[in-house]
Amino acid sequence: MALVHREVTIVLNAYLLAGLPIAFVVLAGWMSPIYRQPWKRVARWWSWCALMLVASAFVFVLAG
Repeated sequence: MALVHREVTIVLNAYLLAGLPIAFVVLAGWMSPIYRQPWKRVARWWSWCALMLVASAFVFVLAG
């Protein structure tokens, strides 16, 4: 059960951490139409950022 708990924690934390730069992109788009991006693109970026964080966390856990 501890392994499942760690995996769920890693995935949730990755989505939260990936949300920080995405929030900056959304805020910049709200402030200026030059930086405005379609929501599908922003969601895709958020998903890719979270995937990279999860992959690096798994590599870190497996290496240690």
